[in-house]
Amino acid sequence: MLISSVSSSKTLTNYGVFNKDNSPASSSSNFIQDSYANQIDKEFNEIFEDVKDSYDTLKEITSKGAEGYWSWQLKNLKKKIAEQIMGEMGVTKESLAKMPSEERIRQEKLVMDELKKRIEEIVRNEIKKEQKENVLKGNSLSDDVVSSLLQMA
Repeated sequence: MLISSVSSSKTLTNYGVFNKDNSPASSSSNFIQDSYANQIDKEFNEIFEDVKDSYDTLKEITSKGAEGYWSWQLKNLKKKIAEQIMGEMGVTKESLAKMPSEERIRQEKLVMDELKKRIEEIVRNEIKKEQKENVLKGNSLSDDVVSSLLQMA
């Protein structure tokens, strides 16, 4: 998934890119820092990537059937929530672009971490709601379905 590879501060801390307080680690190699910085930048920018025209949007939605539609919906939800988070933090895409790279990466990582938390919370709440409704109907969601939904987030 889009965020999962950079969302854990433990992951980046283990490689020496960031300290536990999200400050850049000074002892790690430039290669590792640049690699993860590029990865965070790429994944952050993918959230705000605009589809060029309505044909591309329709193609993106319909290319994989229901999965394509829900992937598109999730992408739009992530963009909306990321914009809310950035507003709460008092940053914009423009202000991020003007920051020194270490500060920009730190801010992007904070946005990505909070985005992941919020998306997972939304998915968990929807799963709970669905499970309640299904129990009332005499059905239940399998553990595989629940796991798949959480992985999509």
